Amino acid sequence: MPHTRKGKIIVAGAGSGGHVLTAIATIEAIKQKYPQLYKRIVYVGTNRLTEYDLDQPSLEEKLCRRLNIPFIKIQAGKLQRRPSMKSLKMALKIPISFVDAYFKLRKLSPVVAISFGGYVGLPVTFVSHLLGAYTFIHEQTVNFGLSNRLSAYFADKILLSFKDSFKYMPASLKEKSEVVGYPVREALFRYTNLQKLLEEVHLPSYLAENLKKLSNSKSHTLLVLGGGLGSHLLNTTIEKLAPKLLKQFNVVLQTGDNKTTKDFQRISILANKLNKRYKNLFIVSEFFNEELGFLYSKADLILARSGAGLVYQIALFKKPAILVPIPWVSNNEQYNNARKLEQLGLAKILEQKRLTPVNLLRTINHIFAHPPKPNIPKLELEFPRGAALKIAQMVHSAHENTL
Repeated sequence: MPHTRKGKIIVAGAGSGGHVLTAIATIEAIKQKYPQLYKRIVYVGTNRLTEYDLDQPSLEEKLCRRLNIPFIKIQAGKLQRRPSMKSLKMALKIPISFVDAYFKLRKLSPVVAISFGGYVGLPVTFVSHLLGAYTFIHEQTVNFGLSNRLSAYFADKILLSFKDSFKYMPASLKEKSEVVGYPVREALFRYTNLQKLLEEVHLPSYLAENLKKLSNSKSHTLLVLGGGLGSHLLNTTIEKLAPKLLKQFNVVLQTGDNKTTKDFQRISILANKLNKRYKNLFIVSEFFNEELGFLYSKADLILARSGAGLVYQIALFKKPAILVPIPWVSNNEQYNNARKLEQLGLAKILEQKRLTPVNLLRTINHIFAHPPKPNIPKLELEFPRGAALKIAQMVHSAHENTL
């Protein structure tokens, strides 16, 4: 298909915070570096918040609305590891997702497409390739997810977060692969200063007041992050432990927006009660945006799952962490991510089967009593900054060369 200057730049990513936030970070880098190119971007996502929350706004849709990025959604199909009627229905939608992607993308005449994986990755990459667009994929983890593993054969360029990925790739794919790092939103580093954050970002008044109190607090701060969609296990553990934690620390918790467990609604009520009883703060939010950079800078210790994105951000901010890997993730990916930080002296792994309020409190106190001594030079070598800008430059170059 011949390209025209009316052709769009397709950015796709769905299914988890890792896929979505790397895509958003790249879009923001394009906006900063190439504002005219940014105007051609259309984000392709899904119509579900999680695998089963059909017609709840997805994470990518919420962020695109917030950032005023054009957004279209396609039917989401996926292969599940656990057989059930719901997983069968998800699998049957896979062919529909290709047809849906074709008719929607054909109207956009895509010039360049970049997929960050997830439900939409394969249909978007395949259809964009079919329509003649120059296609990229970006893999956030060491071991490729299934979507990117299949998409790689239709991509013109494969972008990697870690050089270790080369160990798991066939020779035919290595030739078109390049390590660029993991895209992280620049806002994380722009808004480490609270005054700058409050001057440039409109925050809800209650959140702004809590952040001011947090900034002035002399107590240590525990930041709890379960990833883009939250972690029910971390949420409930902190919920049980909060009264004891607040005697020593400020606690900042990102719950995610799970409509089934309703963790945010329940723990928010608890936080309001506990904030009246203790001098330390209990701040609860469904999702942190620009304020996350300040929270990273203020945190003395981080409790988190160990998805690639969270691990990368913790490494960039060089903050000590307790990491609780999800044990059923394919290829034991989260454990391997956590192990990398543990070997570099920045993190302590607490396996999920051992995560109890008692063990968590013991581990927290042990880390404060024996602060970690990370290998800073190796940390900076393994987790470089600037991936989003590198990808923006590559997208711009591909766009110019295909016109």
